[in-house]
Amino acid sequence: MRIKNLTGGENAGTCNWNTPTRGLKVKKEIKDTIMEMIGVPIPYFLNVLLTAILDRIKVQKCKVTPQLVKEAFEEDLLGGSTSAVFLHYRTRIEQYSYYTDIEARAAKIILGKLSCSDKPIKRDTLYQDFLKTGNFAPGLQAREDFMRLMNKLDNDFYLVADDDHYTFYSRVLKMWWKTNYGWY
Repeated sequence: MRIKNLTGGENAGTCNWNTPTRGLKVKKEIKDTIMEMIGVPIPYFLNVLLTAILDRIKVQKCKVTPQLVKEAFEEDLLGGSTSAVFLHYRTRIEQYSYYTDIEARAAKIILGKLSCSDKPIKRDTLYQDFLKTGNFAPGLQAREDFMRLMNKLDNDFYLVADDDHYTFYSRVLKMWWKTNYGWY
């Protein structure tokens, strides 16, 4: 089951934002900024970002501000030491027999393209990239192979289909992929 994006309002209250064990109460403005940065509220990504924010508060001895949240997201989550936690999202495509060699190459190209796009990309456009990557002729077998790859990427929470378009499932993973591998 996919979790819809929580941007505030009544849905924001479904997360326990106050952390009494750490003595931190989170204002709506901060919650909204966190959700804007994270996108789909995947608990693991929320935890990594919140830990980075709490580390900054501790080191800088300051209050949480929207700017501090954005800095923790951009500097710590996407580019700093915590960015290493995302490396397995790329390496697992190559390391496990779940993706064939050609699927792995095509997946990295497709994810690179999606990471650099502000809008979802049409299925047919990505299909053409798949054909070029594998030097395949268009046809039924190539279409089935492409759809198998896209289903694998969907099942692994890299991307999501909407009608005949695809985009990244997670804003965090999209931004990380763009920062590190968006040149594909």
